[in-house]
Amino acid sequence: MASWFVRPDIATLPLSEGHTLTVRRRLNAGERRAAMKRIADPMDASLALVTAYLLDWSLTDVAIRETSVAELTAALDNLDPERFAEIVQVISAHVDAMAAAREQEKKVIPTIESGVANSPSPSDVAGGSSGSASSTSTTTTFS
Repeated sequence: MASWFVRPDIATLPLSEGHTLTVRRRLNAGERRAAMKRIADPMDASLALVTAYLLDWSLTDVAIRETSVAELTAALDNLDPERFAEIVQVISAHVDAMAAAREQEKKVIPTIESGVANSPSPSDVAGGSSGSASSTSTTTTFS
């Protein structure tokens, strides 16, 4: 059974010129909520995304490991706009890939009874097609 809690896993993402980003693999509920609070207008959405995921980078000019959101924002604001856009694109692609992987995992979770991932039919949920109140319900358990 999958955990309801997000593990603090990290991923390393490649940038141009051999540089890398170290990012959170996934956000937990608190990190996601904090990112959403940082979006004052649509222009802030990419900055909120980057500050939510970015933990470190291989760039040596400015250290960002374990900095505050304000310090990270200041570092990001000093980047060349094209370099910031590259970071946004790389992190956005990572977020999309992780979401697609989670969706794929949901599709292949087998049920114990049949070994096939599926939902009960509407008639099973309603108690059978006969409308009889004495029908038994089926519970699907995920492994």
